[in-house]
Amino acid sequence: MSAGRVVRGIIAAYVEFIRNVPLILLVYLVFYGLPTVVDLAYSAQTSFVATLALYSGAYLVEVFRSGLEAVPRGQIDAGKAIGLTPWQRLVHVRLPTMMRITLP
Repeated sequence: MSAGRVVRGIIAAYVEFIRNVPLILLVYLVFYGLPTVVDLAYSAQTSFVATLALYSGAYLVEVFRSGLEAVPRGQIDAGKAIGLTPWQRLVHVRLPTMMRITLP
C-alpha cells in the first residue's frame, strides 16, 4: 500500500489480470502455454499447484489490502499520538487489527 508507484502498478496489474481470467483458462495457460514459451517441462500436478498458488495469491492480496484499509483511523491516530514510528504503527497497531478483521 505504501510502496512506490511502479511497484503498486505491477501488483495491481497482476491482481487484476489473475482475478479477471477464469481459473480454467489459467490452468490451460500454465500447463500448455508457459512450457512452449519458456521451454520448461513439469508435471500436471506441478502446473496445477502453481496455478492455484497464483490464483489464491491474487485473492489474498485483495483480502489483506482491504483488511488494512478497514483498520479504524482512530487507532492509527492513537499510535501517532503516543509516538510510534510508521513501522511500529504497522507492526503493533495495523497488522494485529487487520488479522482480527480478515481471519475468521
